[in-house]
Amino acid sequence: MQELLENEFGFLIEEHGFVLSDEKYGGLVVAFKNNDLAVEFTQDRSDFFVNIKANKGGVGYRDIYDVLDEMRVAGVIRETYSPNNRINLAKKVLRLHLSQIQEFLGKDVA
Repeated sequence: MQELLENEFGFLIEEHGFVLSDEKYGGLVVAFKNNDLAVEFTQDRSDFFVNIKANKGGVGYRDIYDVLDEMRVAGVIRETYSPNNRINLAKKVLRLHLSQIQEFLGKDVA
């Protein structure tokens, strides 16, 4: 799965400084992190899940769609995203909102 993630989410590495930080369960759970965030990807058969957390503070991984919903309620983003376990939507969401997610989660630990 690491190769799949590097192909699909290479922008995290190339544009945002993420590096591989953890791999569990025979590569079915893979985490990348940069200075501010950790993003955990889980593949379960054809399902694909993304969890995210700030590196500082006591809050653990949170489902990306829960974070996006909180951001929408707080007025940070306008879009509404229904939870979806497909890789293409996760890639789109991270491309569009990574900086906003980073800032939003950073406020949780400030």
